[in-house]
Amino acid sequence: MPAAARPRTALPPARYLARRRDLGVLESGRACCAASGITTYLVDTGLPGDLTGPGEMASAGGATAREIVRLELLAEQVADTSGTADSFLANLAESVHGAAALAVAFTLGRGGAPPALPRGAAAGAGRGAARGGALARGAAGGR
Repeated sequence: MPAAARPRTALPPARYLARRRDLGVLESGRACCAASGITTYLVDTGLPGDLTGPGEMASAGGATAREIVRLELLAEQVADTSGTADSFLANLAESVHGAAALAVAFTLGRGGAPPALPRGAAAGAGRGAARGGALARGAAGGR
């Protein structure tokens, strides 16, 4: 924190850093989260690495936490178990619908190569997009 932004009652930087070292990484993180005043954390669970999940974040901050779901990860999981383009599209729709029950948002785009799709998925994707457009317009009844 810049010196001008620190309250006059704040510890000198060397004492502050020493206190954080004494508390340890987890406890100092909990203290910072709790003191932030944040009431709801939005946690992106699709980033690589062993990062803090929504439950752990909520506990650390004494707040609630909601998940942001990455669509490409759902697609990768579904692609691994779908043998055809039609089953891929059906399974993906089911997966997104299930995730929507708990997710606060969806995101797409982590960089890198797109997920590998089952053989024939490119042709099926066009049919799925057309079917999705029809659902969005209410032509097929929707869910």
